[in-house]
Amino acid sequence: RRAARDVETVYLASDPDREGEAIAWHIAEEMKGINDNIRRVLINEITKKGVTLALSSPGDIDMHKTDAQQARRILDRLVGYEISPILW
Repeated sequence: RRAARDVETVYLASDPDREGEAIAWHIAEEMKGINDNIRRVLINEITKKGVTLALSSPGDIDMHKTDAQQARRILDRLVGYEISPILW
């Protein structure tokens, strides 16, 4: 939060899957009012080329992935924990 006050843009670069998207969304929620200029970057390879490519085309948080992750978490709590021992 302290660092976010001192920069023009906050780039969120968690994993490019639904869990990473949800993590980025939660962080963005914590940044509200501190720095609202938040951009999402998808780094598919941790190389100079991959990071440069991701930073050259930042986007917004994908709420479809975020919602999918939250639905999955709810289903795991309702059903998944009961079924896991059977599947093992």
